[in-house]
Amino acid sequence: MKKSFTLIVLILLFGIKAFAQPSKGSISVGYGTHKFVVRGDYNLTENLIKVENSSTRLYLDIGYDWKKFENDDFIFNSNTYSSNVIIFNVGLGVGQEFIFKDKFIVQPYVGILYKYARMADKDLVEAIGTYNLIRRAYIGGPQVGKVVDNAYGNLVTIDLGSRFGFRIKRKFEIGGSFGICPAKFSTSNTLFGKYWGEKPYNNDYYIKRFILKAEANFKYNF
Repeated sequence: MKKSFTLIVLILLFGIKAFAQPSKGSISVGYGTHKFVVRGDYNLTENLIKVENSSTRLYLDIGYDWKKFENDDFIFNSNTYSSNVIIFNVGLGVGQEFIFKDKFIVQPYVGILYKYARMADKDLVEAIGTYNLIRRAYIGGPQVGKVVDNAYGNLVTIDLGSRFGFRIKRKFEIGGSFGICPAKFSTSNTLFGKYWGEKPYNNDYYIKRFILKAEANFKYNF
């Protein structure tokens, strides 16, 4: 009886400790203000130093976003196209994960995020790439800003915040994140800035994202 009790205690202690230890890596899927995201991370301290209930992690995430404007049409060379936009996000950075009470996860992180936006209509993308777009203040009016030679827009910005999680089991976790990610497309070099080429011509195809970023996700640890 005594041996059995001791064995049970050891198993429980071992289980708790194993449950609390940082994973070698993880993969998660989420949805939030920047739409869908898939993220993978790797425990940098796994093969270097053993940190009790904490680890430094390198992460890479890939996201898919989209934008639908009030003005559904984009007119170019007298042809009408859809104005819908698709956006791809790629993020890279590091975070420091802390495990509390064996189940609660807090992970402050900092990284960079690359956003790549393009018109969803392939015919429009090809047309602008072939003929270039001269932005005018109004039909037949003076040119404003630079000539646009493609239907793309891109930017690089900082991604800073913290992730939170709750371990259902050692391998499964639900959680979310909250952070700051300013994303402002150039007026002069893209189609998606605040102004149509330059002030004061407002752009009907302005992509604006709130500086605060939030996400809910499901994670698998391995």
